[in-house]
This record gives sequence, structure tokens and C-alpha cells, in this order.
Amino acid sequence: MKLSKVYKPIIIFLLLSTSLLAMIEFKSRWESARILNQDVTILSTYFWLSVAVFSSTLGYVVLSWLFERWKEYRQLKNERVETELSALKSKIDPHFFFNTLNNLYGLAREKSEDTPDVILQLSDIMRFVIYEGDKERVSIADEIEYLQKYMHLHSIRYKDGTQLELETEIDNQEANIAPLLLVTLIENGVKHGLEVISDNPYLKAHLCVTNSYLVFDVRNRFYNQDESSEGIGLNTLKRRLELIYPKKHIFTTQRTGDEFQARIELDLK
Repeated sequence: MKLSKVYKPIIIFLLLSTSLLAMIEFKSRWESARILNQDVTILSTYFWLSVAVFSSTLGYVVLSWLFERWKEYRQLKNERVETELSALKSKIDPHFFFNTLNNLYGLAREKSEDTPDVILQLSDIMRFVIYEGDKERVSIADEIEYLQKYMHLHSIRYKDGTQLELETEIDNQEANIAPLLLVTLIENGVKHGLEVISDNPYLKAHLCVTNSYLVFDVRNRFYNQDESSEGIGLNTLKRRLELIYPKKHIFTTQRTGDEFQARIELDLK
């Protein structure tokens, strides 16, 4: 391999220079023979043969250069995407863990029977984020289990008069999805809904997967703040969707009265 890299430029140079000199030589002889009314068949054959060798060698050089530049571009693009995805994953809202730990502290002080369950589910959630969240894809079944545990911990935190629901319709539990993608809509609903509204707060999520097409719909009451701001979480989600599912996703948000709706549609194929 190393020898070929060393000799390859030399061989190409020799082919180009030799064929170019041959072109000049045979062209000169061809013109002289025509002037003397001699047969130019052999000379013309050699001339066009040298032209073919020169052209094909030059074409190979140009195509090789373009191919190498294309490979470098693809490599840089893939590295940029991987780096950006890693940075986006690290932006997953950590305040959930702090809130859950504070809630766990309160349960422990009260000697609540929910304390062991909260510790176990928080441990499972952290395991998923650390180990499964680093994968390119996980099964939809694992992602749903993560969502259920995440929402269950919030249901313990918001016990009185809070509706927190997740409905699922899945025809293939083994369908694959990028991890920690759907939870952003739940986080957004909690942060801008359950945490700031005391009058009949609710968060209702519906997840449907049919023929590898996913629809995830989340509705919640929200605090009517500046509508021009969608927050870091949703902007991060949009960018992840663009990078992971280019031209294979639809993401929409809608405000109706005091209800906020966010919807993701994904082609998982």
C-alpha cells in the first residue's frame, strides 16, 4: 500500500509526460508526411492513441482529486454532525433530576411508602440516559418505558388535581428510534405547564406507531408568555430532528387559548 502511494504519482507523471511528448512527435511527423503525400495511417493511429492515453490519465487525475475532496467533505460533515448531536444531547434539561431529588428528599423526611419506588425509577431513568442515550437507536418499547417512568415520577410530584397521561398505540414494539427524542415534549409541557399553573393543570400525550410511521402528540395547559419564544428545549429538538431525520419528519406547535400542542411525525424506516 505504501509503495503504491509512493510510485503512483511517478507513474502518472511518466504517463502524462510521455503521452504528451508522443502527441507532439507524432503530430509533427503526421504533418510532414501529409506535406510529402505519404501514408499517414500509422502515424495518425499512434497520435490518437497517445491522445487517448494523455486524456484518460489526466481524467483519472482530475476524478481522483475530486473524489478525495468529496471524501474529505463527507468526513468533515459527518464529524460536524456527530459533534453537534453530542452537544445537543448534553443539553437535555437536567433540572428534572434536581427536582426529583428534592422531591425524594421530602418523601424520605415524611417516611413515605413511595420513597423506594422513586429511588428505583430514578435509577432506571439515569441508567437509560447514560447508557441507552448514547446509542444511535433504541427500540420504541424502551423509549416508551423511559417515558412512562419519567411521567410516573412527575405524577408522584404533582399529586393533587393534576392530569398526567400517556396513551400508546404501537403495532411494532421493535421499531427503532433515536433515544431521548420524545421526552423533550414532556419536559416542555412540565416546565411551561405543570410547574407554573395551579388551576386544573394537565398534560396528555398520545404516541402512535403504524407501519413504521410515528406520531407523538402532547397537549398541556401552559402559562401564556411571549409566544415568539419557544424555549431552548424545543429549538434543540428541532435541530436534532433536522440532523437525525432529514426530510423524514414533521414538527409542529400550536397554541389554542390556554392549551399548547406539540406534535412530532417521523418516518422510522
